[in-house]
Amino acid sequence: MHLYASMIRHYIIPAKLEHYTCMVDLLGHAGHLQEAEHMVMAIPCKPQVAAWMALLDGCRIHGNVEMAECIAKQILAMEPESVAGYVLLSNIYAAAGNRHLCENIEWQRKEKGAKKHARLHLD
Repeated sequence: MHLYASMIRHYIIPAKLEHYTCMVDLLGHAGHLQEAEHMVMAIPCKPQVAAWMALLDGCRIHGNVEMAECIAKQILAMEPESVAGYVLLSNIYAAAGNRHLCENIEWQRKEKGAKKHARLHLD
């Protein structure tokens, strides 16, 4: 946070979307989810999915299901065909032991036509 603030105040370097997203990710990993959400909301341009996804990942790490649901709604409203928001929210529900909601999210993902793609492993 100190370096980020110094970049803006001392060196007069305007923050770009990548800076905001990085700070959201760092705050989310540290468990400062409210601060991370305020950072997303402070982005001068329309927040991109990457910033919301970073916050959603912070919710996953810290098991904040309630906030994750709100963030996922933002992501899915912006990109309903993107599979990442569905998968991450499904994983959050699964980790919380809520199989019913996990299955519901998977059903919604399929209804929207968001398809999982096979990952290529190069071992």
